[in-house]
Amino acid sequence: MKACIRLLFLWGCFGMAHGAPLEGTVELPVSQDLSAEMVQGIDRFALRLIEHTKEYRKPTRDKLMAMLGMVDSRCAQTRDSCRFI
Repeated sequence: MKACIRLLFLWGCFGMAHGAPLEGTVELPVSQDLSAEMVQGIDRFALRLIEHTKEYRKPTRDKLMAMLGMVDSRCAQTRDSCRFI
């Protein structure tokens, strides 16, 4: 008897959860696979972030070279001629 009551309760909750949408709302139109759309959005975000950080890379590399002692005012080497090991 208890199992039957539980089953009816769960059936009632399930029916309410999938009932008519609320007033002023509509169901979400699904045009394609939502997981694929999410992955594409993450890819666009990551590529945009990479492009944005390229602007700040050179000053950071120059600071690192100065901290490591790879910059010597006595020689005319440029950053491109220094070799990182």
